[in-house]
Amino acid sequence: MSTVPFQKRTPPLPVDLAKSLPNNLEAERSVLGAILLDNSAFVKALRLLHIDDFFLSQHRQVWDAFCELGKQQITDGEKNFHFDLVLLTEYLHNIGKLENAGGAPYLASLADGMPRVSNIEHYCKIVHDKALLRNLIHTTHNIQSHAFDDQHDVNAVLRQAQDSIAMVGQWHHAKENPCVVVSFRDLLTMELPPLNFLFEPLLTEGGTGEMWGWRGTGKSFLATEMAMGIALGKPTLFPNSEAGGGNWPVKRAYRVLYVYGEMHGSMIKQRANDIANGHGMALPPQEGFGIVSKDFQKNWRPRLEELRNRKFIEERIFGGGYDLVIFDNLSTLWPAAQEGEGERTAVLCDWFADLNQRGVSVIYLHHAGKGGDQRGGSEKEDMLDFVISLKNPPGYKREQQLRCDVEITKIRGECRKPAWLVPFEVSLTTDRGAALWLIRPSEHAKFRACFEHFSNGMKPGTDMAAETQASRASTYRWHKKYLANSDPQWWIDRGDM
Repeated sequence: MSTVPFQKRTPPLPVDLAKSLPNNLEAERSVLGAILLDNSAFVKALRLLHIDDFFLSQHRQVWDAFCELGKQQITDGEKNFHFDLVLLTEYLHNIGKLENAGGAPYLASLADGMPRVSNIEHYCKIVHDKALLRNLIHTTHNIQSHAFDDQHDVNAVLRQAQDSIAMVGQWHHAKENPCVVVSFRDLLTMELPPLNFLFEPLLTEGGTGEMWGWRGTGKSFLATEMAMGIALGKPTLFPNSEAGGGNWPVKRAYRVLYVYGEMHGSMIKQRANDIANGHGMALPPQEGFGIVSKDFQKNWRPRLEELRNRKFIEERIFGGGYDLVIFDNLSTLWPAAQEGEGERTAVLCDWFADLNQRGVSVIYLHHAGKGGDQRGGSEKEDMLDFVISLKNPPGYKREQQLRCDVEITKIRGECRKPAWLVPFEVSLTTDRGAALWLIRPSEHAKFRACFEHFSNGMKPGTDMAAETQASRASTYRWHKKYLANSDPQWWIDRGDM
């Protein structure tokens, strides 16, 4: 376990401070002497200490020699470590570092008069704790130096200070190597919990997904409707009476936290009213659906670029027992120029993975770029359970407001029912203050659009295909059906398109 400081130790500490840095040389000697007397102690110490945990330069040289000898012995196929004073002295002499390690007399004194040590962990903890305090001193000195330098951006200094202190705390809590290795043979007989979907086939419990599209396509309204359905434990999301698209089963009611970055509180309330009326005023429990928005705060607003703000939100997630968090949207919760998108992606992917590991599912919304594709590099998709693209369908008119095509462009794993993956069109109407959703497969919408154009005298072919986003061959095939029966629903009901 390393206690190497988060930042390079520059500028150097003042001389008087450097001379009084915390250390315990006797504990360091006890660790090294115990290893010479009982080689099995090295395995325990290796889990707890790193070379920079040793304060004295000679002790760092000896520890490094133990590590290198251990690597050689493992490479040679030995299963147990074998160190003694002669082997250690010879090794340091051969690499020209014997004098740096204090010389042969000093090495011999490490184990002089020392009983076989059974509580090596006790001495390792002393060494580690002293290193932690030194690390904290270097880190805070570095923070002070940057604070005194007026050339640095204040927010950048604050973020760096928060991240540096947090990193010191993480080292403090890492008492041993947490990496667990499971053998292939054991894996075959392990009892593991089944893969559970929050809603199938897209989002697993403890997974992450993305919804993206142009501004104004209806991402927020759709996501809020999804959140309501999940919080209520509705049988399906986007129930579709026609075959294909939507009908995603929800396992049960989950607690949902919705974090808005840009929307006004009054608009959120209006949409909440419409959605609640659309569900017949069936409401989730008080703690079942929580909302965070800038208008509901006093001396703070939701942001994600600073560690302290992510911690504030994280406290609310686990304090409220939320199962799913929806972030709407990344561009407003963490504004970033193109050159800063890489940092945003790296930090948030790491944070979302931590939330997933602790059982919290995440959905985030993102805007499309100028070219119509999703922003940022494709590497962010690697961790995602799903990616949903929202686009305005062919023939869309602005007065239609929310009408968009929903297409799943990525899904992790298998899907039990291929119909769930069919692209579909969703349109919203409001009737007496109730949000009502029309769901139909995108292919059906294209089919109807072609029939409408046929009725207006438009011929099948290239122009029709460009207008409806159907294939050119489909326009000719559908024109024959139009001539036989001009009612598109008649063909859809027969399943003959």
